[in-house]
Amino acid sequence: QVNDPPPVETSPPPPPPPPPVENSPPPPLPSPLPSPPPPSPSPRVISDTVTSHVERRNEERTSNASAASSEDSYVAAAPSFMEPFALRAINGRRTDAFAVDDSRPNRCEPKRINRRIWGSARSLDFIVPRDSEEWPQNCDGREALCEVLRRVAKNREVLAAVANSQAPGLTPFLEMLIALKVPNFLVIALDEPLTKRLDELGVPYYFHEDPVMGNHKVSAKKFALIQEFVAVGCSVLLTDTDVTYQQNPFDYLYRDSDIESMSDGFDNDSANGFLQPIDDVSFGEARRRAGSFRVAALNSGMWYVSATEASLRLMKIMAHRLATEELWDQSGYNLELWFASRDAHMTSGATVRVMDPFCFMNSKVMFRIIRHSKPLQRENHRPVAMHANYHTDKDNKIKLVHAYYTKDAPLSSLDCTTGCDKGLKSIIQLESGHLHSINDGFIGSKTWTKGRAGAKTCEPMTAWDGKVDKLDRKLHVISDSERVCRSDSKLRKTVKEICDVLSSKLTFDEHGDAMIVVADAKDSEVFGLFLEHGIEKNRLIKRAMVVTDDESIAKAARDAGVATVIRKSQKTPLSKAALKWYAIHAVLRDGHGVVFVDPRVVLLDDPSKFFYRDSDLESASDGWDDASAYGYDHVVDDPTMDWSRFLHGGRVVSSDAGFFRLSPTQESIAFAERMATRLTAMKGDVSVAQEQDVFNAAVFFPSYGDVVAVGILRRTLNYLCFANSKTVFLFMRKDQAMAKHVPITVDFSYHVRDVERMRDTYAYYEALKSGESSEVQKSRVPFMKWAAGTGVETSGEESIALCAVPTSAPTKSAIESHELASKISNEREREWSWAGTPGMKFLEAGKLATPWGEGKWALVTASDGKVIQNALWADFAGTHHLLKFETPEGSDAENSMFVSERCGDGSLVVGRLLPVKVSDA
Repeated sequence: QVNDPPPVETSPPPPPPPPPVENSPPPPLPSPLPSPPPPSPSPRVISDTVTSHVERRNEERTSNASAASSEDSYVAAAPSFMEPFALRAINGRRTDAFAVDDSRPNRCEPKRINRRIWGSARSLDFIVPRDSEEWPQNCDGREALCEVLRRVAKNREVLAAVANSQAPGLTPFLEMLIALKVPNFLVIALDEPLTKRLDELGVPYYFHEDPVMGNHKVSAKKFALIQEFVAVGCSVLLTDTDVTYQQNPFDYLYRDSDIESMSDGFDNDSANGFLQPIDDVSFGEARRRAGSFRVAALNSGMWYVSATEASLRLMKIMAHRLATEELWDQSGYNLELWFASRDAHMTSGATVRVMDPFCFMNSKVMFRIIRHSKPLQRENHRPVAMHANYHTDKDNKIKLVHAYYTKDAPLSSLDCTTGCDKGLKSIIQLESGHLHSINDGFIGSKTWTKGRAGAKTCEPMTAWDGKVDKLDRKLHVISDSERVCRSDSKLRKTVKEICDVLSSKLTFDEHGDAMIVVADAKDSEVFGLFLEHGIEKNRLIKRAMVVTDDESIAKAARDAGVATVIRKSQKTPLSKAALKWYAIHAVLRDGHGVVFVDPRVVLLDDPSKFFYRDSDLESASDGWDDASAYGYDHVVDDPTMDWSRFLHGGRVVSSDAGFFRLSPTQESIAFAERMATRLTAMKGDVSVAQEQDVFNAAVFFPSYGDVVAVGILRRTLNYLCFANSKTVFLFMRKDQAMAKHVPITVDFSYHVRDVERMRDTYAYYEALKSGESSEVQKSRVPFMKWAAGTGVETSGEESIALCAVPTSAPTKSAIESHELASKISNEREREWSWAGTPGMKFLEAGKLATPWGEGKWALVTASDGKVIQNALWADFAGTHHLLKFETPEGSDAENSMFVSERCGDGSLVVGRLLPVKVSDA
């Protein structure tokens, strides 16, 4: 059994419900999952990506920064990786936006960007071209707005606040901006009393009468109103009235992204995102296969909206959602920006830059970092603005901060108690006591509402069911003149061979896509299976190209009639991952879309008709349900912040680098180049996990400071159509509603090179496709024998032997001589979780309390009479469980986690020691 989480994309306005885990998918009831793994490496928290220059991008400041460190043998003489396809290795590391030391005279000045490392941001598609002399445009029906903008806007942009006469803090806000003399400031006034007041003050305004009352309702109006500004070609720096400005903000914008926003984050990981492993012990060596992208919410109280097509799409989508759903505007804004399109849910594709946290501050950063750090205090640093979003006494905080920076008020005037100490904890630290819900409950969640709707046919769905018009996304497809195989440039040997295949040996689908398969010697077993069932049976022999560095793989592919390129180089050996992206880059540069399929993928159909082709990247997911694959509004609890203790943000499981489609666009080429240069720099044998990390960093991380995102338009493929092996073996094969469903692909990402399991999967789904009932029944038996995790549906030999040994209640002396049992018995009132559900206690004399009734616990004795020190028995609900204790990685709490294996079927769940409740302390 598993419980469905709450709606993925809805979250109430603050303050949200008390426990942080209530806005996250809830834990399942004790639900068996399969076999405990050996210890795994430290959790991966990735903080680096790389890129190099890509031609014909946005014009921006050029960099005079030094180039990244590289090995001479890997560096091309050419300034770009594009020609002549020489290899380059770049080690690029994301800078820390929260680093206190900064040698620049004004740290708020936009940083110069090293294009050799980071390239350029995605080219912006402006509503009114930048070289057009006519501005504003599209003014029919918007005459009043255009007249105001002609008078007020500077450089086609304005600073705007949406307010009515009841807006909190309005008077000091207006007085502050009048004193600051921001020439292009205006108010979007919602009632006549405010217009009269603005006339008296001489403040420009655009009048849009609306009787709406209340902060959140007024805030929700922003998107429909700003849509009008963007539609005529005016960019907007949108501000709430609880913001204090110390400098003209327009001097400190980068303007290289569709959206440039302040963050609610308080360190580099929370503000600019990080990758966090998910630990699913059921999957043995692949227990940490999945990671999740985590990031704090962008704050809709201060953000710059470029007048671009993507921004206009965002405004349209948000206006539609706020008019038709119960949705908090800030939550919806973040869900649209951080997550990819999926099924009928098309996102805007707007690119994101996160503002400098010490210049465009939230009040948590101001009061918990800046006022405690001398290099950031007034004598050394002057911020641009602060949004008083974290503190209840907003007016007072704004007044104090403004006085500190403009009236020489002493630093002591900022002294406060609630939400003001300097002991900030990271998200990892804040959540360390809630892993039973955040990890253990999440890994078994199953909400398929959206996934099922998209899986009815697996074919592309109409965006928003046709209820939002003009959402077409413009892809920056390379021109025919840029196709490298047609040029006279001198190409390297491998690229020349790829070009020869593209020009004479490959048959493309109707969209010009090439199917690329990259394999090495480690793939030899699965490769034959893939050729026979994935390529030959789906009639893809003439559509696929194999790239390899292994002679046996090349021979097998050629014998099957598949076009093959083999690369051999002693001077510059490449890992499979680096070779893969080098080849993908070459194919994209010749103007062909790439459908990449790893040999570990069970390919059950020709995937070409199931792509949407509205994105640069369409990728499968490591997720297994709506929340994990498509993302949700996750809440982190920081009790020290009192009223504002709940930090909203995004969480979504990693994208899959084993199956995806890339369109032949400038951004896809930049993405492939980033992957190739970074993986080449790694040298040696790059693991699947390492490639996944680099891939997801390039997919998810935003621009900030001198770090630039590639800016690819993204779509997550339906997780029931383009499934992973966890989804299939843990859920899908047992779901009666999916009994006749045949996925397009199954990536064996959770069961790498498990050849026999793959063979049984091919057999079962091929029989299901054929409709032969006898074959279905015959193939179902071996298909169903496999455990969801590792192995078959039986316990391992060791566990079978242990399960056969009789148990008895432990004696007092036996407990005292057993270190683990003694410790647990002495802390018998401490509570443990079981698969995310709290309420388990190990009581005295072998008594066990659980949410499912009373039980017993006992010591574990092997058949030779030896007592096992890191294990206990737990018997409840009529079932015998073997609990093996371990110390969670990164924790000082020894043996505070166990993996439970159920006797009889080997099913696994995770349990954790829960933090001491305040009332019990």
